[in-house]
Amino acid sequence: MVRNDEGTYEGEEAKDITDTVSAQLEKGCLLLRSPFGKLSPQAKVTVQEGQQMVFMSEGMYSAIFSPGEHVLNTDNIPYLERLIDRYHGGETAFKATMYCVSTESQRLAGDDAQWNVCLSVSDDGPSEQATIRQADISGTYEFRICNPISFIRSYSGKKDKLKFNDFAKEFKSAVAQLISLGLSKYIAQQKLGLPALNDALTAVADNARADINEYLEDYGLELTQFAISSVQPKATSNTYPDKAREFIQRLRQMADQHGKPETELLWKQLIKEAESIPPRQLPSKKMRLNARAQQLIND
Repeated sequence: MVRNDEGTYEGEEAKDITDTVSAQLEKGCLLLRSPFGKLSPQAKVTVQEGQQMVFMSEGMYSAIFSPGEHVLNTDNIPYLERLIDRYHGGETAFKATMYCVSTESQRLAGDDAQWNVCLSVSDDGPSEQATIRQADISGTYEFRICNPISFIRSYSGKKDKLKFNDFAKEFKSAVAQLISLGLSKYIAQQKLGLPALNDALTAVADNARADINEYLEDYGLELTQFAISSVQPKATSNTYPDKAREFIQRLRQMADQHGKPETELLWKQLIKEAESIPPRQLPSKKMRLNARAQQLIND
């Protein structure tokens, strides 16, 4: 192999040598993988804004190349000298795979733009009289690839191209579970009821984001923005009264089926007590009422 004074290759061998490396990700593309059969150990590398680049050879990764112009050397590819000397006597190109990764913040679009989870939250905080209700909690987030090497190792592997839409489907599902866990953990730790939760949306969101990012770190990802926009208790006007009526009707049926003269008054008292309980509070009382009904059946 012959090099001229500028360090580039000459002659027939130069046809297959790659002296310059650059990539422009098309819109909607998160990652592009390009193998090089003969990459010059002094190649010039250009990285576009909003992107990072990394080289991999024989399972070893280079440093991460940030936006700007670079020249390959042993500082940014530590294994370069060993790789060249071992196989090629230090005077030729080497095989490597280039990964170009978008590091810009991404946001889901359309119906996927807003996340939504349903959690159990008390009406009034940690009170014995508090009623547990289902609440729809929704918001938005943005994410980005923050560590290309971790992302490549844990997710993209040998994919030649990774489209945002393809990745977003899996990411949305995984993040929804993390959001549920993160919010539930903080709400339980702080013993927040619905009023307090609505007053602390920013703090709740910040803590949930920190928990989620701790998990995503191993995958080279992070949430760059996370917000809670709405907390809406599920309507209970129909659900609780209907369930209360069903429960009281079952008590009446049990009284008709198992009642005896000596327990008739006790059954009436039990049913009357159940009818006096507000429908929203009945779920927390059902275990005790059922136990008393079972005791009357066994008497």
